[in-house]
Amino acid sequence: WRMNEYNGPTAFDCTGNGNNGSYEDSIAFYLPGPEGEKFSEKKTNRCALFAGGKMTACLNNLGDQYTVSLWFWNGFPPDARQVIGYLFSRGPGRDQGDHLGIGGIAGAQGKLFFSSGETEKCAVLEGKTEIPMRKWTHVVLVRHGRNIRIYLNGELEISGESPIQYSPDFETLHIGGRNDKEFCFEGRIDEVAVYDRALTGDQIIF
Repeated sequence: WRMNEYNGPTAFDCTGNGNNGSYEDSIAFYLPGPEGEKFSEKKTNRCALFAGGKMTACLNNLGDQYTVSLWFWNGFPPDARQVIGYLFSRGPGRDQGDHLGIGGIAGAQGKLFFSSGETEKCAVLEGKTEIPMRKWTHVVLVRHGRNIRIYLNGELEISGESPIQYSPDFETLHIGGRNDKEFCFEGRIDEVAVYDRALTGDQIIF
């Protein structure tokens, strides 16, 4: 999803596979995105601004091995709220899903974190690098069974294990928010890609 639409509610799948997503309300469109020839050679690259809504799509055959890549621009300071915002979520509920976000005063303040739920057995994996405000940043989440790897601007930021708390055939995923809409991301998101396999470190392109 290039996230370069003039308006909603459809987030178009540019691969031609027909996996279009759907934007909720509280999203603005056609704002300037990250710059560079890899995004757009002859015109301004465009993105969506998330301000309380999220984009939802359904993809089958992801299973327990998949990769998510996206660019984001965070608009909140690290002490603004309990969780600054969720970038990606997959699963039926807060205790049954994969959740990638930016931590706030509740933990991992200003840094990336990953959890597969809020129960005691779902340990939170935390990054070590503070996410800058109002600067384009690239993140890649790789799940390979229980193994989790998260790359920040091309460098391995998080590596650990996390249980799968949902059926591997669960199809719904969310960009810019968690499935329950709590702590939706406040900022810009662009160039979202999902792969039905676990990419290796050599395949992560920044």
